[in-house]
Amino acid sequence: MKLIKRWLPTVVMMAIIFTMSSITGKTIREAGLGDEGYHVSGHFILFFFLCMSLYKGTKNVWLSILFTMLYAFTDELHQLFVSERAASFKDIATDSLSAFVAGGILWKYYQNLPKILKNWLDS
Repeated sequence: MKLIKRWLPTVVMMAIIFTMSSITGKTIREAGLGDEGYHVSGHFILFFFLCMSLYKGTKNVWLSILFTMLYAFTDELHQLFVSERAASFKDIATDSLSAFVAGGILWKYYQNLPKILKNWLDS
């Protein structure tokens, strides 16, 4: 049960990212989400939380950053097979930056995080 509790947030984040990456380009434009600001912000936020959830599972900052970057790469490969979507080095760079920000916060400020967040990460 403890293993599930540690890794379920990662599985959920990966499923959310995979689902979002599966949306066709046409659907994104029709929903009004084709703006570059939404695109970059979405990537940054989703991969920030993926890195945090990976830390909860691995208990290792560097592994959580590495696995986040690897998932960013596979996410872009996945988009090659989605209608009107493309792989983008810029997206991988944004996702990687997000992972480094999350990892940096965990590494440098872990002891100062709010108690509720520390309890969640430690459980």
